[in-house]
Amino acid sequence: MKKNYTYGIEFNETSSLGEYIFVEEELFLSRERDGFIEGILVENNLKLKNRIEELQKDKLIVTFINEYVVNPETDVFRKIKIFFDKLVFLDDVEKNVIMNSDIMAFISDKNKMSILNKLLESTEVHVAKRTLEDESYVLNNEHYLRHLDKNQIDRLKGAKLLDALRMVSYYPSESGNLVAKPSILFDSIGTNKFIVMSMYVINAILNRQILFIDEIDNSLHYKITRALIILMNSNLNNGAQFIMTTHDVKLLSQQLLRKDQINFVIRNEEKVTIVSLDDFKANSFKDIRSDSNFE
Repeated sequence: MKKNYTYGIEFNETSSLGEYIFVEEELFLSRERDGFIEGILVENNLKLKNRIEELQKDKLIVTFINEYVVNPETDVFRKIKIFFDKLVFLDDVEKNVIMNSDIMAFISDKNKMSILNKLLESTEVHVAKRTLEDESYVLNNEHYLRHLDKNQIDRLKGAKLLDALRMVSYYPSESGNLVAKPSILFDSIGTNKFIVMSMYVINAILNRQILFIDEIDNSLHYKITRALIILMNSNLNNGAQFIMTTHDVKLLSQQLLRKDQINFVIRNEEKVTIVSLDDFKANSFKDIRSDSNFE
């Protein structure tokens, strides 16, 4: 029988964190911001309770137990750890990365690259496809080498630059043929940003992750952002979840999102409130139907 787990934290301007875990309706463990600890986990485990009491109040109990307690005598933390391992946060810094080990692993995977190239075909970034070529392709390609000076060429073999140049973008020419160009030299920041974001989305779908994206529309054209959301809601997604913020009301379309997928964040000096569009039922004062103009 499956059980429902509820985990939460509370905080204010100070460094003290409150934390609680419920298993169904039963309090498994909690620590108030003042340090008071209770719950069935520590009722008969004084040693563990003492260790938690010694923990700094700005440190999370869940992280502490998952990392340092060999046997917490429960599988609740193991299940919570599995959940947290699925969380991925994509911020502006990561979106602008052109080369790193995660990206190299992605472009070495034929299945993932196939999905990425199909996505590129459906957008207007004017990159027909991307591939990862071998070292000889780069070292023997005059089209690549003419963009580098002699000193760079001498240091090329075995260097990080060589790995970077192995990522190739194919652009359509006026004659209709595809022209291969080094991605790192020719792709714009916006194109790289979109492609790297697409890699994170594809990874999340295939690995059933929960991906957080802050300002998904930041510096991206509406049509490109729209293509990403279509991919998220496609049949390819069989368990991934995407939580993202945007200020672009054009994305609030019934053709892209369901009512229950749209939430509004309302902030004032005292609190933050999240209101679901689905709360506005068809027979309520605000008559918002599934085919209404959400924008």
